[in-house]
Amino acid sequence: MPFNFLRRRRRDAAADAADAAAGGYSFEGLTEEWRLAGYLVIESPVREALNKREALKLRGMLWGAIDGTDPLGPASGLKTVDPYDLIVIAAGAGAADILDTNQKQALRVHRVPYQVRLDCNPFQIVGTVHLPPGSPPESLLDRHSELFLAVTDAGAYLNDHLLLGPDVLLVNRSYLRGVKQIESAGDEVLEAEAEGEQRPEEASPPSG
Repeated sequence: MPFNFLRRRRRDAAADAADAAAGGYSFEGLTEEWRLAGYLVIESPVREALNKREALKLRGMLWGAIDGTDPLGPASGLKTVDPYDLIVIAAGAGAADILDTNQKQALRVHRVPYQVRLDCNPFQIVGTVHLPPGSPPESLLDRHSELFLAVTDAGAYLNDHLLLGPDVLLVNRSYLRGVKQIESAGDEVLEAEAEGEQRPEEASPPSG
């Protein structure tokens, strides 16, 4: 069963409105040691703010171990985060809201979707990336001016346990160690490949 332990505690409407008015985006994120939930206090869209590579202000933070052995607890001393420390982040609509309507339409026309599994030790991200024609998924490993890559309809896994998603996930390219094109973004594909199992259609027929 998925952990689903990054589900942010429900806040009352007044608190959410106050954070939104202060320029905050609710988010959930994963580092090498911690799972985080709270608000980014930023004025620009989340992906744009992350790609500036500058420390980001935080508010209302909760944190816990990435293995889900304990519930999220208050992290009152956590006031800022370095984008380089974030491996993957989910920020809902704020994660992808950078481009205007015309730019988004152009990207839909000129980009090719690929179902991929991204290896960002210790996590695996399964979802869809949109690349220019002629750019294979492996090109994601090339150097790029943007620190964070957007993956749509994505899930972040620790082994075969779902941690984040499905959502628009922003993945830190500096942690990207492998890219594999897959046939489906389903859990069964991730589990079979992670464990080195054969898919049913690839299995050898029984002898005798």
